[in-house]
Amino acid sequence: MQTLELNENKTPAKRPGFLQRQFAELPTLRQAKFDWTFGVGLPIVCIAADPIVFRSWLFADPTDTTFVKYKIFCYVLSSVSIMAMAAWLLWGNKLGELRPFLGGLFLVAAAISTIVGVMIFPYSAFGIVFAGLGLLGFTPLISGFVFFRNAFRTLDSAADDLPLKYVFQAAMLAVVYALVVPFVLNF
Repeated sequence: MQTLELNENKTPAKRPGFLQRQFAELPTLRQAKFDWTFGVGLPIVCIAADPIVFRSWLFADPTDTTFVKYKIFCYVLSSVSIMAMAAWLLWGNKLGELRPFLGGLFLVAAAISTIVGVMIFPYSAFGIVFAGLGLLGFTPLISGFVFFRNAFRTLDSAADDLPLKYVFQAAMLAVVYALVVPFVLNF
């Protein structure tokens, strides 16, 4: 028979903090669902719908094409990042030596998603107040977090069984490639 022992000297284990949970090596089921939603599903919806962000008619000044002139850049980078995120979420460590490249791509996707999210924040907030559709405008900000978290996980996972020098070089090559190729295609 098993008995329960109560020991006053032992303190209950502390629950890890928010950031420790978010960047743990293995995602929880909730995190996996969140990553599928905000790293794959909603970004696809945003690209398909794109009601406002990359349209010049949104702005009062018709010469203001801030977002329009980067449309191809964002679409190419988003499409590749979404496919890579789906691959990472499906196969994880089975991707082997591709992991550092995915990590570099996810770093760029996180940065660009966050920049776009910050730039469209006022429009999203305005859209919530009047139409409720502004909620989709917050997708880039949340996707930026998802891409950053998974960049950390892919690079950490790659560093476990690949030389650190290789991981760093491959990630930096992916960063440059993820910025240059869509940029060249855009212009």
